[in-house]
Amino acid sequence: MVAFGLEVGGIVGVLLSAGFVYFEVGKFATPQVPKSRFDEGKAIVAYVVGLFVGIPLALVWIFFMVALASRGWISAIVDVVLLVAAADIAQTALLRTHFFGFTPADPFYALAARAGIGGLLTVGTLAVYNWGSVNALSLGLALLQSLALVSIQVTAGLRGLLPAPTAYSVLRQRLASFVLLIVLYVLTSSGGFYGTAYGLGGAAIAIGGAAFLYWDARPTVLAPYRSRPRAPATPGAVASRFNRRAPGDGKRKLP
Repeated sequence: MVAFGLEVGGIVGVLLSAGFVYFEVGKFATPQVPKSRFDEGKAIVAYVVGLFVGIPLALVWIFFMVALASRGWISAIVDVVLLVAAADIAQTALLRTHFFGFTPADPFYALAARAGIGGLLTVGTLAVYNWGSVNALSLGLALLQSLALVSIQVTAGLRGLLPAPTAYSVLRQRLASFVLLIVLYVLTSSGGFYGTAYGLGGAAIAIGGAAFLYWDARPTVLAPYRSRPRAPATPGAVASRFNRRAPGDGKRKLP
């Protein structure tokens, strides 16, 4: 059953994480915009790096769920702190490399990597699911937890890039995000402690909280990368959706 859980978790994890990269990060690449705001090849590499980073973190997530369900509070605290800190350190290290970092495209590589981490955490969730006694509520909880994990990861990645005027502001901002992420992880895994019904509510609240935090940070971090609509080439023409180029209208240019 573990092998089956890994297969299902892999499919769900890729659909959620790669889907996020395709639809959200892809909005800032041609043909959605006249000029790509990042190197698409590097974004794919960042996503793969996130998948590899997510392998050990998936084990930490499993240990955290087990510790919380068995009321092992010290182990649970250590696990959730390690989960939040390790992902943040991995993102910081990624953006400090000469291959990815030191460019205006940092947010897109960070989001791609974080989505990859979230996808592997999803694999951990479904790998330990009790497939021998499948029911609608427990399966729905596992899927909601999977969505929550990807949402939490990409939200953490985006909020880690919010500008701050002073070093004290950076510290205060990071500490606030750290606490919020711990709360979201606890809500996501509350099903193992309180039961499936409460777990569904906790995971749903975690998704809503992550979505709110993401959309709160999105205008500040990503909005400056959106291109302004171009005037139609011919009088009376209507600009295409997403400002797509007409066939043959120039070549793709990367930063």
